[in-house]
Amino acid sequence: MASLYPNNKRMQSATRYYNCHSFAWHDAHMTNKIWLNYPEAYMNDGSYLLSQDVKNDYRIYYDNGDPLSDHSGIVARYDDTGTYVLSKWGDYGLWLHQVLECPYYTHRCTRILFYRQNLL
Repeated sequence: MASLYPNNKRMQSATRYYNCHSFAWHDAHMTNKIWLNYPEAYMNDGSYLLSQDVKNDYRIYYDNGDPLSDHSGIVARYDDTGTYVLSKWGDYGLWLHQVLECPYYTHRCTRILFYRQNLL
């Protein structure tokens, strides 16, 4: 992955304890031990709201048209240099990457959605 995405940085080696959805929506700690197949409950229960803008700590959802290949992450940095995401790449570990530079942004990706936490 490092050779395919040289502008990105691996932050942690792979683990089977959590997946991308669990890291982004449930618990963004490397000690997380929850596997979450579908993040829709967090998207639809009012704890997160769909957003038209992007800011740090927003959740990002790569909609690939198939829930088993969709991907989630957390916006780690959003500034004039770009949007950077922290997300778990399956067997490849936890990565800090540019929003469009990851294996889940493919020709199948129909849309990228951003969600902000509902603080009310």
